[in-house]
Amino acid sequence: MRSTMAAYLRPERSWFDRAADAVERSWSRVFFLGFCGGSRSAAARMGAPFGAGDALRIAITAPFVLGRFLLMSVAATRPALRGVADRYATRVIRKRLTTYGVAEFTTDPHSYPAG
Repeated sequence: MRSTMAAYLRPERSWFDRAADAVERSWSRVFFLGFCGGSRSAAARMGAPFGAGDALRIAITAPFVLGRFLLMSVAATRPALRGVADRYATRVIRKRLTTYGVAEFTTDPHSYPAG
């Protein structure tokens, strides 16, 4: 079965983009694993297998990702820092959307049931 998480969203195939794609995919899988109650077999059956490589990428990047999350969570609760936190979050989201580009939707009309 092909993984449902097989889409490559990065703009290029540089080593950085491939590494960022692998890290983003691992974080997506760990969150999906959480939705499956921690069951790796259930996640794998749904096309989101979580393996040793994913665990390693999570372990390496967790201090940065979780540290930034905690810092922004605290900053968002402080009136003096809320504006800075909002601007930072908005900038990060815009950057991600720019990086991923415009969605391209393609379908095969023959794959739909006759209606």
